Amino acid sequence: MKTQCRIIMACTLLHNLILQKMPIDPLDIDVPLMRETLEDMGGELDQSEFITSMSTLNEWTNFWNGLAESM
Repeated sequence: MKTQCRIIMACTLLHNLILQKMPIDPLDIDVPLMRETLEDMGGELDQSEFITSMSTLNEWTNFWNGLAESM
């Protein structure tokens, strides 16, 4: 448990450091450019490739709860 908490803390610190050094995500810039390029080529951007929402499933909730109880 101690190692897992340290991993989460390290990831959080790395994330914050990256945000300080690179406040603009280059992928955010590429999406409009990709859209324009596809439209210029006569294609359409398939919206199904992008995640627009998330929801929980009872199966996953039960799985994680069972895993936590077994620890």
